[in-house]
Amino acid sequence: VVSDDGLIHRVSASGGIPTAVTHLEKGAQEVHVAANFLPDGRHFVYLARRQPLEKSAIYLGSLDSSERRELLAAESQATFAPPGFLLFLRGTTLLAQPFDPRALTLHGEPFALAEGLARTGGFYAHFSVSENGTLAFRRESSQQQLTWLDRAGRVVGKVGNPGPYFQPALSPDGASLVVSSGDPAPGGRSAIWLFDLVRGSSQRLTSDTEPNRSSLWSSDGTHVLFQSRSSEIHTKAWNGVGADEVVLNAGEPWPEDVSPDGQFLVYAAPDPKTGSDLWLLPLKGDKKPTELVRTPADEFQAQISPDGHWLAYMAFESGRGDVYVQPFPALGPRWQVSVAGGFQPRWRRDGKELFYLAPDATLMAVDIASTPSRFVAGRPKPLFAARVRAVVWTRNEYVVAPDGQRFLFAQSVEESGPPAITVVLNWAAEHK
Repeated sequence: VVSDDGLIHRVSASGGIPTAVTHLEKGAQEVHVAANFLPDGRHFVYLARRQPLEKSAIYLGSLDSSERRELLAAESQATFAPPGFLLFLRGTTLLAQPFDPRALTLHGEPFALAEGLARTGGFYAHFSVSENGTLAFRRESSQQQLTWLDRAGRVVGKVGNPGPYFQPALSPDGASLVVSSGDPAPGGRSAIWLFDLVRGSSQRLTSDTEPNRSSLWSSDGTHVLFQSRSSEIHTKAWNGVGADEVVLNAGEPWPEDVSPDGQFLVYAAPDPKTGSDLWLLPLKGDKKPTELVRTPADEFQAQISPDGHWLAYMAFESGRGDVYVQPFPALGPRWQVSVAGGFQPRWRRDGKELFYLAPDATLMAVDIASTPSRFVAGRPKPLFAARVRAVVWTRNEYVVAPDGQRFLFAQSVEESGPPAITVVLNWAAEHK
């Protein structure tokens, strides 16, 4: 079983106290998830999930020892398939790696079985294999519909036509939306699109010849900031007129939020020692970045409160992601807002409510009764179960309407009837 400390535990079938069967190496920034037994019933494979996800790996563990051995790079759980394979994902491709279940060793090279598989929570792939080797899997829809939902999860409106959308951002006046469109995979081509929510029109702001993603608005709504070429943050006029300008070109930054007064940009950047950290960039003056939140844990998905006094963000501590709030821009004590895990915090426009996604993608709401000098949060309340592609690693999969009564999600386009499941027979024999 997986515990809140980020380790794999064992427990007797008749009950008892769980004990850890994996451990975290010193300085490791990872969470152990998705353990699956091998045929001997004593050894198992599990995913050491890291940030970014493409740095994750499958390890071999044992009930009889805390020692572990890295087997292969993967971005999902691994499952043993008879007579001798490990099945797992890299990107959205399902691969089969020849594996000797007695010697517990790999041999040969992995080969592809299917493309475009769906994932839940960013890492749990939608595939299963039976004891006789029959494979079943579900593909992810490449098309999303920008959909408005009310507080009960009912559809109350749609924006534009279906497309490959991710990371939407609402303008300060709530009248326009920018969203990335294209391939969300690292390095995939994508462009920033603008939707006029009043007139119902749309236009492309950037080209799709390179990655353009993680867009957000300037505080006055005149410009859009976005990540380009994975090592620069650019800004461009909201109407697409004129060339874009470079805001920051070092440290592989991901733009997170702009302060309400337009003075600061909060961005996330990776560090080989501390993982993902939050930085503060003045948008005027010397424009010299300074540390905002930098600890041994990963911190990202930051958003500044509407009054500019508080910063909400997600941090991985004790092997679990949770939502925290601390003073902004000056440092100070922080408060854990989420219960049992939380990601992607979003403020209501008046600052009296904070939303986040639970690990199972349930949208949670927290009443906020704070002053500029005192933070007060209520108990999280579930609103509805959302359909999102990734909860953990993306900056945001939804936006909140100014009044907090509607939420826009990029939802996968549903097929008529239940989602299609593909079943494959004799795939191992065909490969051989």
